[in-house]
Amino acid sequence: MHELALAQEMLVILNEEAARHRLKKVTGITLEVGVLANVVPEALSFAFEALTGDTIFEGATLVLHKIPVKAVCQDCGESYTALQIPFFCPQCKSNKASILAGTELHIVNLMGEAHDDY
Repeated sequence: MHELALAQEMLVILNEEAARHRLKKVTGITLEVGVLANVVPEALSFAFEALTGDTIFEGATLVLHKIPVKAVCQDCGESYTALQIPFFCPQCKSNKASILAGTELHIVNLMGEAHDDY
């Protein structure tokens, strides 16, 4: 279950960002997750919840937006968005592609309450 390791690394980054913005409580986090990132949303949410008890992230809403696969055909140069796996070029039907998007995991937004002295 690599989602636990992902949640741990994500919390390192989130803690740094929360401190930088002087947040006393984080209420929501938005992530972009590529469909090829091999992340099971339910497992990531479970791991996040398990790791955030008694922290400023406890009870925070975790929102995941899926990023589709964007590719360029290596045979004909067609750019396309793949709707299913395995994917094939809609122009020439080749399965040779360079992946442009769909493997990433990005923290997009962090919402929370700032310290009163901020």
